[in-house]
Amino acid sequence: TATSSGPTPTSTATPIPTVICLQQGTGLYDGATDTYLDQTIPDTPYGAADKLRVKTQENVNALLRFDLAGYLPANVTVTNATLRLFVTSRSPENPITLRAYRVVKGWDENTSTWNNAAAGVPWTIAGCQSPGGDYDPIYDDEKVGYNAVGVWLEMDVTDAVKQWVTSPSQNYGVVLKGYRH
Repeated sequence: TATSSGPTPTSTATPIPTVICLQQGTGLYDGATDTYLDQTIPDTPYGAADKLRVKTQENVNALLRFDLAGYLPANVTVTNATLRLFVTSRSPENPITLRAYRVVKGWDENTSTWNNAAAGVPWTIAGCQSPGGDYDPIYDDEKVGYNAVGVWLEMDVTDAVKQWVTSPSQNYGVVLKGYRH
């Protein structure tokens, strides 16, 4: 017969995943900021616009940021994060490749333009176009050949959100860039 000495092992309860939705105006969440940058009107801020725009050839880019501080539980472990955008229209109706990149430079929703990240603070390259200076050159997700309208577009931003939870001071959101398919 075999005998054992010492305490009997106990199993650890598996945590139950919790879904947290951070949508401006839903519940008590008011930490979303967004705008777009338009090369054809380079000094106009669009933070008050009710829609975001993205065009191919990187001549119109969208910026989005979700403040996480105070909205997520302490010691949260992020297992999945999805950016969901409702596509209302397309013009022209050609397929687009859309990429989400982490922004590495601070920007201001109300004063950000094609030329400036914030009032008096220029982008490294106008339009948030500098890989490494304005955005991380490795994209978080890509949708190739996207052309649907009237549906939700989902992009995986798990790695970005994990980084922002660990280093909140690096949360400058994402830039969405469009490319011809």
